[in-house]
Amino acid sequence: MFALDTQAYESRASDAKAKELLGLVTSMVLRCDDCITYHLVRAGETGWTRAAVIDALNVALVEGRSITIPHIRRAFNRMREVTGLQPEVK
Repeated sequence: MFALDTQAYESRASDAKAKELLGLVTSMVLRCDDCITYHLVRAGETGWTRAAVIDALNVALVEGRSITIPHIRRAFNRMREVTGLQPEVK
């Protein structure tokens, strides 16, 4: 399973950065809080902005409907803790 996970996130037609947002949306729809946290951390590490992650969470809300709302709330709380996903200070 670990080899499959590693291979799935290697850059091929889509780069690893894009795949992190795909993983985040999928984890949100599946309602896996540990997975959501993992993909938020990876999104920050790969260079996604907070705005891009919020766009992905909006897609997850549309696809997962109201059942994802508690997980989206927790994801917003976790984003405050993730380096690289902090709001921009102007």
